[in-house]
Parts: sequence; C-alpha cells; structure tokens
Amino acid sequence: MSPTGRWGFGVLLGLAGAGLLAFALYQVGHATGLLGVRGTLTVSSCATVGTGKGSYIACAGPFRSDNGRSDDAEASVHTNPSLAAGATLRVDQVHPGSYVRISVSRAEGWLAATALGLMILAASGAALTSRSGGGTIVGRNSTGANLRFGQAFALCLLCAALLGGASLVTSVFGS
Repeated sequence: MSPTGRWGFGVLLGLAGAGLLAFALYQVGHATGLLGVRGTLTVSSCATVGTGKGSYIACAGPFRSDNGRSDDAEASVHTNPSLAAGATLRVDQVHPGSYVRISVSRAEGWLAATALGLMILAASGAALTSRSGGGTIVGRNSTGANLRFGQAFALCLLCAALLGGASLVTSVFGS
C-alpha cells in the first residue's frame, strides 16, 4: 500500500475508532446511571412490542427520580424477561420520555464496545506510523511505535473479549 493510502486508511480507522469510543462511553454513562437522572420505575404492565426479530418486551409504569424532581406516570423501558406488576427497576432517564435500564450487564457490554473502539484507534496509530510496505502491525521490520500499537491492539482485543463474556454471563445469570 502506498504511504498516501496507508495514511488515508489510518485516518479513516481513527475516525471510526473515535466515533465508536465516544458512543460507547456515552452508553456506559447511561448504563451505570452517571449521565441521566437516576430513579425507579415501578412496573404496572409488560407487553411484547413488534413481531419477529424486531420485537422486544417493554415494561411500563410510573417513574420517580431519586432526587424527587422528576416524575413520569407513563414511563416505559425495554427489558428481558417480562416482569411482574409491582416489580421495581433501576432506570436512567436520558431525557423526558426516554429511559434505559441501569444494569451491570449493559455496562459490561458497552465497556466491551469501548475496548473495541480503543483497539481500532490502536490499529489506526499503527497504520499512521507504519514505514514498511507489508502493512503488518507487528512484524520483522516493525518500528518501536508499531510494536506498542500492536501490543495495545492485542490488549484491547483481550479486554473486549473478557468484558463481552462477562456481559453474556451476567445477562444469562442475572445482574
């Protein structure tokens, strides 16, 4: 690959990695309840919305924020599995009318996406600093910077796999 092509590829990877990283960190903030208004939704009813693969379970009921400043008598949140009436859920109000469930499983899943974003940024750095024509991240002719980017790439991939696995386990066995 020509130096111009490698540079262009590195910039494209960098933009993709930065975009994924920003979006995933935003979602982590809501999955942990750090960004929005934290509160409790008391389930009145649950119903399956949609059909086929696009269907999901939505539970509705009154929302009350922890600080007492926000109430919504008809809040709704996606959940799986369906919950019994009277059950309470910890939720984060993103904005009026939009709620997401606060859970360890969601946070772990979005932390895995964060690690993937960092991994893509590491690959971008390797592409931008590469001097060899082979286009490898770590090879015989690699520079010290490429070796470090390769190590960062591998570490982020390992973190993403571990966090993704942890997310799967907590979603199956409860959070």
